[in-house]
Amino acid sequence: MTIMVLRRSACSLLAVLTAGLLTAVPASAQTRFDTSKFIVFIHAGGSKDDRAVRLISGALFAKGYTVRAPDADQDEVGGPAVDYFDDSAKDAAQDVATIVNDTFVKLEIKREEKQILKPRKQITKARTSPNWLGVWLF
Repeated sequence: MTIMVLRRSACSLLAVLTAGLLTAVPASAQTRFDTSKFIVFIHAGGSKDDRAVRLISGALFAKGYTVRAPDADQDEVGGPAVDYFDDSAKDAAQDVATIVNDTFVKLEIKREEKQILKPRKQITKARTSPNWLGVWLF
């Protein structure tokens, strides 16, 4: 009877370890911060490519970000970037920029160097949340 208990325990442990390996997130996909606390506002700039905007939104959502419905605003002064408002959000802004840039590459949408998104700290007197990120696509 002791052998049966040990065998059952070993099988249970093996099942738990196997399930953990199958559901583990690759190290490259893990982040050092909680993506779910960030709210992403996508400013699509009147993009005619709704598919790209949808795929970008989906990629950010899949990574755990809260994504608001895109609008047609465009940053005519600063251009494409990911705006953040607090130093604690810089890593998240970089992560979002990487996801957006990678999505453009996967869709084979060519972008000039100045159109590649980078994090951009905004200092404003307006009341903003440190967890808000503004994604300016165009």
